[in-house]
Amino acid sequence: MLERLVATAGQAMRVRKLGGNRAGEIRLSRFLRNAAIDPQAMIDEAALRTASRCADRHIRRWCAPAAAVVFICTR
Repeated sequence: MLERLVATAGQAMRVRKLGGNRAGEIRLSRFLRNAAIDPQAMIDEAALRTASRCADRHIRRWCAPAAAVVFICTR
């Protein structure tokens, strides 16, 4: 799912597109609707992973079409 989310960055996010196919759409919908899923915990985890991947790197900000802001990590 993460790879599909990254691939669709800057575009409208749709569960169908992120799921990849009908079965993936159903799985993702059930996951996101699960009461045990904490959106803030998902955001926090993504932030931690991003920070660890960007440690000791120079970060450049780039504004892509469709008003998306992308941060590029370079060594």
